[in-house]
Amino acid sequence: MTQYILRRLLLVLPLVLGITIITFTIINLAPGDPITAMLDPQEMRQLTSADIEQRRVELGLNQPIPVRYLIWVREALHGNLGYSIQEKRPVAEMVLEKLPASLALSLPSILIAITLGVGLGVLAALRQYSLFDYLATAAAFFGVSVPGFFFAFMGMYLLGVKLQVLPIFGMWTPGQPTEINLDLVHHAVLPVAALAIAHVAGYMRYARAAMLDSLAAEYVVTARAKGISEVAVQWVHVFRNALLPLVTIAGLALPTLIGGSFVIETIFSWPGVGLLGYTAILQRDYPLQMGIALMSAVAVLLANLVTDIAYCFVDPRIRYD
Repeated sequence: MTQYILRRLLLVLPLVLGITIITFTIINLAPGDPITAMLDPQEMRQLTSADIEQRRVELGLNQPIPVRYLIWVREALHGNLGYSIQEKRPVAEMVLEKLPASLALSLPSILIAITLGVGLGVLAALRQYSLFDYLATAAAFFGVSVPGFFFAFMGMYLLGVKLQVLPIFGMWTPGQPTEINLDLVHHAVLPVAALAIAHVAGYMRYARAAMLDSLAAEYVVTARAKGISEVAVQWVHVFRNALLPLVTIAGLALPTLIGGSFVIETIFSWPGVGLLGYTAILQRDYPLQMGIALMSAVAVLLANLVTDIAYCFVDPRIRYD
C-alpha cells in the first residue's frame, strides 16, 4: 500500500504540471489584461500607449508566456504563489482566508446530499417498481435535468423575497460578530440547500443502480438459500457490495471542499474560494487565478487517491501490494 501511494504521488507531479501549463496559457491568451481591468474607461483614455506599456513592464506582462510560466513555477516550488495584482496581497494568504467560508458551505451540503441521495436510492431499490420508486425516480430525473442555480434562484425568490424568512446575500448580517452562531446558520440555509439539492439526484441514481446490481448477483441468491434473514442479506451482503461505486461518486465531491462552488457562492455573495475565483476572473488577476487553479487541481488529484485507498476498506478483495 505504501509503495502504491508513493507511485500515485509521483504521478501527481506531471499531471499538475500539465494542468498548470494549459491553465496558464488559456488565462494569458484570454482577451484583455490586468491593466485594462484595474483602470476605468475614463482613466484609460487619459493614458498613452507608452504609459500602458510601462505598467505592463512593471507587472512583468511584457515577457513571453513561456518565460512568465517558468518564473511562476520557480516561485510556486518555493511555496510562493505570487501576489494578487488587484489586492497587492499574497495569493496563498487570500485563498486560505476564504477557505473556512467554503468549508462552512460545502461540508454540510455534501453530507446532506450523500445522506439523502444514498438513503433514497437504497429505499427505491429495495422497493423497486413501487409508488415510492416511481416518485423518487421522477424527482431524480428532474433534479439531474435542472441546473443547480435554478434551485438557488427559486429559493431566493420564494423564501427570501416573497416570504422573507431567510436572507439571500452574504454570510453574516452587517454588525453581527463573525463567528459560528444562529446568524451564520440562518444565512447558510439557502446556499447549503441549493448546493445539496443539485447533488442529491445524482447520488440517488447511483445508489439505486448499485443496489439493484447487487440484488441481482448470485451471492444474494445463495445467501437467501442458506436461510439468512432478509435484513442481513440487504445490509450485510447487498449494501456492502454496492458501496464501491458510491465511494467513487463521494470522492468526486471532495474537491468542492477546497474549491467551493463558483456558481452558488457567486449567486449568494458567499465570501468563499468560489466567489474569490469569480472575482479574480473578472479582474483578470492572473496570479490569483493560477493560485486557485493549482489548489483545485491538487485537491482533485488527492481526492482520487483517497478514493482509491478507500476501496481497500470497502472491498477486502482489492489490494495494491
